Amino acid sequence: MQNLPRLETPDKESDHNLRLFEERLGEHAAFLAPLCPKLVERWTELYLSVFGRSAFFSTQRVQKIFGELAELLVQCLKEKRLDIYFESLREKGSVFYRLGVPFEEVIISLHLFEETCLEQFLNAYPNRSQLPELI
Repeated sequence: MQNLPRLETPDKESDHNLRLFEERLGEHAAFLAPLCPKLVERWTELYLSVFGRSAFFSTQRVQKIFGELAELLVQCLKEKRLDIYFESLREKGSVFYRLGVPFEEVIISLHLFEETCLEQFLNAYPNRSQLPELI
């Protein structure tokens, strides 16, 4: 796996913003880590409900793949190394392509993961009454 260099920040404000962003990654990791089994279960459920019998992967295989990706995301968030996560997604995409997984299925699966995480973030949001204004 190729390690990508961090981008140079041109000024103090950008450096400050980058540190704030990286700090938030750790917060998200702490939030998502205990939820990983629940996220994988829900993601698998959504995937199978969308693709049904036409799903490329079996339930067990989907749970394994989704579990690996969810755990890797949390680890990369903790380490503030999203480049590793994106590289892993690229590698998985190449494998799926060689296996003949439909591109649409891969893209929709990623969006289902976003939806699964969003449910958890929205449920935990302290000012739920403000959500309509934010969206």
